[in-house]
Order: sequence, then structure tokens, then C-alpha cells
Amino acid sequence: MKKIDPELQKKFDIADQLFKEKKYIDSAKKYEDILIENPNSISIKNNLALCYEGLGEFEKAVKLYKECIDAKPDPLFLNNIGRVYFTAKDYKNSCIYLEKSLSMNNKQINSIELLTASYNQLNLPDKIIKLLENLIDNFPKNRFLNGCLGKNLLKANRHAEGLYYLRLGYGMVELNENKEINIIA
Repeated sequence: MKKIDPELQKKFDIADQLFKEKKYIDSAKKYEDILIENPNSISIKNNLALCYEGLGEFEKAVKLYKECIDAKPDPLFLNNIGRVYFTAKDYKNSCIYLEKSLSMNNKQINSIELLTASYNQLNLPDKIIKLLENLIDNFPKNRFLNGCLGKNLLKANRHAEGLYYLRLGYGMVELNENKEINIIA
């Protein structure tokens, strides 16, 4: 195992503490300095990208996450870039990276929820249904996923199933005289 330079570790710890304190500008400056000395470190690039994300500098964050993915296509980096694209309202690219991440590990609840939300923003009910029908058994008590699956099954005219999942997601569901669905929390 490679021994970490104590001076580098100290700089990293300071940058990390600044990040935890949400002092993203100061943290980014520290990580930028560290990156000059360690240009191939994907953990430093990832942490710097997190700072840029916190500052709303999405293009800089995406560039660094792509460098991390090129070096090591890990779900962590794929999720991070997917989240940045979602925050920047680029739902198509968000889907691309989150789908790749879930193909490597389909037990990531935050990524499943974000991908579902991205599909929802793109009005892709068939994709939501396909995704959640395959994964809902892993998260049977997740209200968000159950509710999304229910709503999209209703859009697909699969009413009995849709109402079932809406009930799991939101509680009591009733149909009024105008055939509108009322959710009773």
C-alpha cells in the first residue's frame, strides 16, 4: 500500500474540512492547489468537482467528473455527473449517466430516484414503468418510487396496478364521481 505524503494529507484534510463547512470557494482553491501537484488524482478531481457543484459551476464540475470517469468508470462518478446534469436541468444527459451507473449496481436508491425524476421531466412514462417494475421489489416501502410507478401505470391505462402502487406511495386513494383520483394522506 502506497504511503501518503503527510504534507499532502494535511492539505487534503484542510480542503475537506472547508468543504464540510460549505466553504466551497476556499475548499476549491485548496483542491486546485493540490491538483497542480497531483494532476492524476481522481479523488482530488472528484472533490474539486463537488466544490464546483456546490458553487453552481456545473461546466467545471462536469469536466472533472468526465476525467474521473475516463480514469475509472465507477458508479460514484457516474452518479455525481448525473446529479449535476439533473441540477442543471439537462435531463437527457442525466439519464445517460445514471443508466450507466445503475447497469453496474442497481441497488442505489438515490440514483434510482434521480433517474425516475429525470425520466419524469422528459415525460417518459414507459421508461419509468420499465425501470421501476424491475426494481420496486428491492424498495417496497419507498413512497416516491411507488407513487411514481402508480402515476405512470395510470397513464398507461393499467388502472388496477396504478391504484395499487399509488396507495403504497401515498396512502388511501379514492375515485370520485367525476372519475378523478383523490389521494387521502
